[in-house]
Amino acid sequence: MGSWDLLKADSYHYLVNMSWWRVALMTLFYFIVFNSLFATLYWIDLYQIGGVGPNPTWGDAFFFSIQTMATIGYGYYHPKGIYINSIVCVEAWLSFTFNAIFTGMIITKVQRPARLRHTMKFSEVATINKLSDIYTSQEINNLPDEYNGGYEKGHLGLSFRIINLRKRLFCMPDLRLMLLKRSGRNYVVHELEYEINRQVGRPRAEAQSKPHLQLPWTITHPINRTSPLFGKNLDDFVNGEYEVICVIDGVDELSSLNFQCRWSYIASEIYWDHIFVPMLSRDPQSGAFQIETNNLSKTVPINQAPLEEDSIELNESSSLLNLELL
Repeated sequence: MGSWDLLKADSYHYLVNMSWWRVALMTLFYFIVFNSLFATLYWIDLYQIGGVGPNPTWGDAFFFSIQTMATIGYGYYHPKGIYINSIVCVEAWLSFTFNAIFTGMIITKVQRPARLRHTMKFSEVATINKLSDIYTSQEINNLPDEYNGGYEKGHLGLSFRIINLRKRLFCMPDLRLMLLKRSGRNYVVHELEYEINRQVGRPRAEAQSKPHLQLPWTITHPINRTSPLFGKNLDDFVNGEYEVICVIDGVDELSSLNFQCRWSYIASEIYWDHIFVPMLSRDPQSGAFQIETNNLSKTVPINQAPLEEDSIELNESSSLLNLELL
């Protein structure tokens, strides 16, 4: 569908999503064409416009149209006859209508939080390894009845990270994780279970709360028997055209408007037997959390990973983001 067909089919969203330089050119074009049209109508009988002088020109009619459209009312030009007053009424009505439309469009463009998705950064890669903390339970792993569930290493998991680079908070964040894969000639979408960081102290039968979005999120999908990725390898990812899709919804604290950001990972962006480099530490002097934003997408092979995450120190030249948690 071309731009003109899209404009006719959904003009409001087309105009709202238009870039600012296109909006500026469109408003300038509308301003010139609109006033030129009515200037021509006024020019038919310029002598019914008071203040034009003995030798009126088309320019006098054009500037009279601008003053009428903008309701400036300097008092120099003024309509006198029935013909000019009729044209003034039509122009005033049309200019009021179009100005209201353009004003609403510009306010919507300024107010909407669409640009916030650029401050929500996803790691450029995802990892699959057996070092991720996975919550295990009786139902999934056939554990003894006395086992109440908990986080354990040694289970296969797919992980990626998210960070909010803006100090402004997002309210009521929600996350959806899906797997898109080819099935014959069609594509199938699977909803994926996930863990956000380590969440303890709440029964797993209840919906898990979302942690503070100012902290980096580590999203981990447990690859157990209920996962569509169970028993798959790298070749299956490539041949099946797998794509992991993450969607985050939230409410902007300032405007109280909803926003959404999306990211996806294909087979070439999923690193097997890798682990993410730690990016969160605490300043020993101020006690504030520090986030190494440059480490968001950094991974190392498992055989090169340190035994403890704290053994990776932050470089003095790195990009640090200080957080003050409420």
